[in-house]
Amino acid sequence: SRRRKTRSHCDWSSDVCSSELQKKTLILEKQQSELKKGLETSGSKEKPYKSSANNFPINQEKIILGLVSLQSGNPDQAVEHLQDILKAKKATKLKGDILMAIGNGFLAQGHSKQAASHYGLFLREYPKSRYTPQALYYLGQAMKDLGEVEKQKILWKELIKNYPQSSLAKRAKKLLR
Repeated sequence: SRRRKTRSHCDWSSDVCSSELQKKTLILEKQQSELKKGLETSGSKEKPYKSSANNFPINQEKIILGLVSLQSGNPDQAVEHLQDILKAKKATKLKGDILMAIGNGFLAQGHSKQAASHYGLFLREYPKSRYTPQALYYLGQAMKDLGEVEKQKILWKELIKNYPQSSLAKRAKKLLR
């Protein structure tokens, strides 16, 4: 059983905390939109079976249920629905988007260990993705939450070195001072 952290990610005023939550919500909504687009454009050669409950193919239904779970703040349930994609050997854009969305979902819920796992997997499978700066930053944040401050510094220094123009690199640089 997973224990939920009681301390907040926001150590500042409630206005800043609210702003951080709004930003994370926007990121999740953007990723959800991109996942939906990926679903619409990814044509599978296999003929998916139809669910008896509706007209969606079963794999598409699982993705929709996973997205709804993420949107409602339940990344554990999202992982259950999306496990077929997450366990796939092939690194697809859809899988990368899902890894980032689930990592963000776990981090937003205070489950830093699970978030770190998903960000780490993303970085191993998608080292040249446009989301690499985000993965490095939020993996660093998860490491900090887990008390691994040296790992956080290493990740953020890598972010600053390799992606100096990224807004997250600038934020990390400011926070490392």
